[in-house]
Amino acid sequence: MADYMERNGALAYSREFDERYGYDGKDLGAVCRDGRTVFKVWSPMAERVELRLYHSGSSKAWLKKELQPQDRGVWVLEFAESLHGMYYDYVVRAEGKDRRTADPYAVGCCCNGARSMVVDLALTDPPGFSSDAAPEECGERIIYELHIKDFSHDPDSGVPVTETFLQDMASVSAQINSAEQYVSVTCTEPQPSDYYPGAAAVTFVDFQLVAPGDYEAELVYTVTMKNGDTLRLTQKERYTSINVFRYTAQDEPMETMEELQTLVDRITASSDEYDQIYLSPPLPMRADSS
Repeated sequence: MADYMERNGALAYSREFDERYGYDGKDLGAVCRDGRTVFKVWSPMAERVELRLYHSGSSKAWLKKELQPQDRGVWVLEFAESLHGMYYDYVVRAEGKDRRTADPYAVGCCCNGARSMVVDLALTDPPGFSSDAAPEECGERIIYELHIKDFSHDPDSGVPVTETFLQDMASVSAQINSAEQYVSVTCTEPQPSDYYPGAAAVTFVDFQLVAPGDYEAELVYTVTMKNGDTLRLTQKERYTSINVFRYTAQDEPMETMEELQTLVDRITASSDEYDQIYLSPPLPMRADSS
């Protein structure tokens, strides 16, 4: 292989390499068909390829088995059963080093693509898919890409997003992480709330500032799904101390509009934009001092 791959100490693809290892088969990846599953990956530089199978996107491997080298740099491993829904990855050894990798030819994966998923595409066909037909030719084609979240999150989509998510969720917890010594932050465990009917769960955060200043904390949600996957959502929190001033008719002259305007002008000149001001004028007020 070195005669075809290495030139002046660097890897180079050449016509000789293509002639020896070029592969244009359409069967790479994990293919489920007729009750069998075939794993096939193209890796001509590999010295060893090991398949690892998982029951979920976060569980430990329940099976490890080597693929067998074939012609043109293809590695193959066949199972006499359908492994639809299983997760997997490869450990590829090249130049004496083992590297874990997802399958670049996979048609499915777990959260963030860390592991690939075996998918029998025939089992994913919606009703009527076999009789589906392409639209008639037209003068103009418009391709529009829409993320499924953007579509399903719209209230008019008819998709019960919250209910669907809760059905697949096993548990959820929340935790506040803060290294600040002048702020005390706590949070409640996530629960459904009537105040936010569109949210799957709501956490209320309570904080107390020991000293004035700006402080940061991190709110971390840990969501465990019924299929074993774990999702961690991180939200940065920033807490800033502000000044609060209260003015009442007992402390400041504000019986007339003129006195009130004088007080407002004085407050505006001396306060910060983040200060909270509470005015409690007497009612009713006189229009002027006469």
